[in-house]
Amino acid sequence: MSEVNKPYSKRPIRLTISCPIAITAGARTETSRLVNISRSGAQIDCPGRFSLRERIRLTIKGLLVITARIQWRREPFYGLVFEETFRLDELGRFFSEVS
Repeated sequence: MSEVNKPYSKRPIRLTISCPIAITAGARTETSRLVNISRSGAQIDCPGRFSLRERIRLTIKGLLVITARIQWRREPFYGLVFEETFRLDELGRFFSEVS
């Protein structure tokens, strides 16, 4: 299959990772799991319910706090878009710290 015909061929690099995170929306905090992460977003597995475009904060292993918005949902999975993107070297450093 050629690169053009592959599903998501233009999608940025995503790193598959499974680590615990906390999701905060307003005064509510939910325990969740990070499924994958890219420079501009992430996928999480979370039992809580969030609205599309809801603004949240991810706290990953106490190392990093990221502000994001809910881009899509297929409960219990949610797609997030970060308010600020990572540089590729920052993403690699983060991945090595949490894995």
